[in-house]
Amino acid sequence: MNFNNITASQVRIGLQKPNKWYEDRAWNVSASLIRYILGSVSEQQKAYRSITNTQTQDEKQELDNLPRVKMGTFTEGLNLVFFEDVFETKTERVGPFKHPDFPHYTASPDAICSKDGDKTIVECKHTHSNNSVDYIYETYYSQVQWQMYVTGIHKSIISVIYGNDYVKDKSIIPVDYDSEYINKILPIISEWYENHCINEIEIFEEKPSIIINYDDRVSYNFETNNEWVNEAIPFLTSKIDHDIHCKSKKSLKLLIPDDAKTVTGAGIKASVSKTGRVTIRSFNDE
Repeated sequence: MNFNNITASQVRIGLQKPNKWYEDRAWNVSASLIRYILGSVSEQQKAYRSITNTQTQDEKQELDNLPRVKMGTFTEGLNLVFFEDVFETKTERVGPFKHPDFPHYTASPDAICSKDGDKTIVECKHTHSNNSVDYIYETYYSQVQWQMYVTGIHKSIISVIYGNDYVKDKSIIPVDYDSEYINKILPIISEWYENHCINEIEIFEEKPSIIINYDDRVSYNFETNNEWVNEAIPFLTSKIDHDIHCKSKKSLKLLIPDDAKTVTGAGIKASVSKTGRVTIRSFNDE
């Protein structure tokens, strides 16, 4: 297909979801619905209508016509192109998965890649340019955890286009499988499905929040840590010499404790985001 000559009609056809798409999702708990099942009453009702295929035609059209939904659908392929180029791997489109023990638990990852022999789920998102890595991580955490639970593939990456940009440090967000989180939500999901989808009990209460404790981390002062100081000095003085700078930065990262939120010392500060991304700056840069 030549994108220079693509017509609006062709794009519209590609964006339309056939009725079969809704029918195939009926009575299944799919990954994208988990955060709604764990949410407010109105969000649970939205999940219920999706699972029972009782959405009105107006609801379906309203969702399908949202610009952000259309944008995400249309740029999904482009997202995978960016991901393959930056991550230096190839992706593969895959069909829907069903959990081997609970076939009504389903997941439809956007793609799967295999690098160094390990399979990894790739979930594509397109968001505004001012969005943050932490917000993306927290918003879609339940979705990718469910995908990993259902597929048995325990590595995942959220691949994100921010506005019209794709930058490795922000756009590739790794998410590890969290068995503790899954064990917390499984009984809630099972009870919710039986109560509301099978027994048709009215939804009238919000679900308890499943708190992922991201911030039980510690701030360290390494002013008297000789290893840190020895690496911090060349980090500060070697920005012109890029190779030495990168080597020092790599060595500094290895010295950061696993539970660290920040590490300071010798004129620099290392900050660890909730997703594990490390940023090292001199105090003069702040």
